[in-house]
Amino acid sequence: MAHDLFATYALGGVIQTLRPTVPGFWLNFFTREFLFETEEVDFDIVTVDRKIAPFVMPTVEGRPQRERGFTVQKHKPAYIKVKNIVNPRRTLERQPGEQFGGSLTPAAREAALIASYLADHRSQVERRWNWMAAQAMLNGTITLSGDDYPTTTIDFGRAAGQTITLGSGSRWGDSGIVALDNIETWSTTVFNAVGYPVDVVIMGTTAWTAFRKDTDLRALNLLQQGADRLGGLDIVPGSGAPLQYKGTDGMRQFWVYSESYDTDETTSVAMMDPRDVLLVASAGIAGARCFGAILDIELLRAQSLFTKSWTIPDPSARVLLTQSAPMMVMGRVNSCLKARVVA
Repeated sequence: MAHDLFATYALGGVIQTLRPTVPGFWLNFFTREFLFETEEVDFDIVTVDRKIAPFVMPTVEGRPQRERGFTVQKHKPAYIKVKNIVNPRRTLERQPGEQFGGSLTPAAREAALIASYLADHRSQVERRWNWMAAQAMLNGTITLSGDDYPTTTIDFGRAAGQTITLGSGSRWGDSGIVALDNIETWSTTVFNAVGYPVDVVIMGTTAWTAFRKDTDLRALNLLQQGADRLGGLDIVPGSGAPLQYKGTDGMRQFWVYSESYDTDETTSVAMMDPRDVLLVASAGIAGARCFGAILDIELLRAQSLFTKSWTIPDPSARVLLTQSAPMMVMGRVNSCLKARVVA
């Protein structure tokens, strides 16, 4: 709509078109941080057995036990660059929220533009960290790919039995299938694998619909307890957020998750398939945010996020660049079990 030059206007504020998000939800399971001044990240994995002490006669010599071994996981962090150019022409244009006709100087607009770009950089980088954590937990692997990045899959070695696809006749909603029986069985699988109990169950929206329609759930009486907290999150049931707390059975919290991310201006991808269920033994994950060396001559050391700025003379502009070399590592990959429960 064209503005009438002789009319008066009042700016009612700035409205951003943005879908609700849960900033860093999956990162709540990756609480430790390690910085490595190398291109690769190594972890020693020690297998702890559950041997029981043997009975012997007191007059019999004890037998030496075999030394515990360990394996080394070696991962090369991904590399991220987010870049923007501040065009001087934009410093002459009214910015969102600024009075009609302009009230800021070009220098003030440049500062506002830089602040906005850098906030976007951090948001995009942290969203990628969150995506990597989600992939590790959901799939036991992280597949890195991009237009300027060769496709690479990092496999944390999750046991085959920790990824399940229910077939026809055994899916949730099929005759004779009790969804809660599956949850109990799979919880036992996780406990036997890592020795930690499942305390969080995360469902996609389609899986949750099938779960709550299960007639046997009437006896379960999942409690809506107002707000609950998971890693500092405070989510109110029915809030419309992409993460909703549904209740607890006394042992496990039940959540429904429906967040997506944008790969470009027109394509949105679900972070978690709505047909899936993820069981998590949160105390057993030992998740770590690992960051390798920033390959920049001005830094050349490990840092979770590095931002720099410089000017170019012709055409004149300011360049902003943010870099990160992240790797989200699950210390105990079998702390998670994923099941596709509906078609």
